[in-house]
Amino acid sequence: MATIYLNANESPFNLSEESQNLLCHALRTVKFNRYPDPAVAGPIEAFADYYGVSPDLVIGGNGSDELLMLLMLAYAGDKRPVALSTPDFSMYDQYAALAGVQTVKLAKGPEGRLDPAAYLAEAKAQGCGMLLFSNPCNPLGSGLLRQEVLALAADFEGLVVVDEAYMDFWDQTVIDKVTATGNLAVLRTASKAFGLAALRLGFGLFPKEMLSRLEAIKSPYNVNSLSQLFGTLLYGQPDHICERCASVVAGREKLQEALEALLANREGARVFPSVTNFIYFEVPDAEKIDLALQAAGIVIRRFGAHGLRVTCGLPEENDCFLEALAAILRKDDL
Repeated sequence: MATIYLNANESPFNLSEESQNLLCHALRTVKFNRYPDPAVAGPIEAFADYYGVSPDLVIGGNGSDELLMLLMLAYAGDKRPVALSTPDFSMYDQYAALAGVQTVKLAKGPEGRLDPAAYLAEAKAQGCGMLLFSNPCNPLGSGLLRQEVLALAADFEGLVVVDEAYMDFWDQTVIDKVTATGNLAVLRTASKAFGLAALRLGFGLFPKEMLSRLEAIKSPYNVNSLSQLFGTLLYGQPDHICERCASVVAGREKLQEALEALLANREGARVFPSVTNFIYFEVPDAEKIDLALQAAGIVIRRFGAHGLRVTCGLPEENDCFLEALAAILRKDDL
């Protein structure tokens, strides 16, 4: 049996045959002997049209990871720390360290949710100049409501950067509130809901002052021509994307219900509520379960001694995961 990968929060769907045919036809237009458009104009226009935002505030990157690194480099001269939360996307801390930026971390509450008031108070007390957090949260799957994020931005003088990598699976975005003179910024990616992880294509909406700093330090040809071509075409298929997002959300809800039932009577186990395409759960024996799943040909993600995260896959992949987990839990040594 082929290995089932449910560890990276990727879309379970490859491109449709129709999309693949469209891309194959479009390949003939690529001038492989020429450098890509340094302005990433095509994808930015398509992205802006899809979300109903101004392209003048958007920057394109080689995945949102590149934009995170650029953000830390652009911010490094500020000297004030960046306020993070924990647990959150691990690369925030790594990019900050690479850029020489200090961080302050506030632990999430016992239910895995960021407390906006406590987060803001700690950031102010520590003299932070920027807030950076994922919403919805990776790896926990929880999220702040739109009004909570907007309230944070309204009560903070520095830049508030919201990583909305998983927001296509939820409805609490603040992407429409980014303005040229405000303090709110939003990151998005094509890797999750759009199923384009192989392309490495991300976008950021920033106030003009920070956008100018990012554009000044980015590599001139940072997004290759194929990613630009494919991204431009695929962001122009909103109905197709919405349909797939709805399918993933329905699959996640079924997976969550089954996982909760499976772990209901297991001491020390709990399943966290999710608004994303993955589910985070805790068990006392996470390492043993993780290794046993790998032996069964199923790869998920482990966090420390107790945390496990499983991506919502195709229905048959979810069933295989649940069947394997049930068999593992029935063993006497777990």
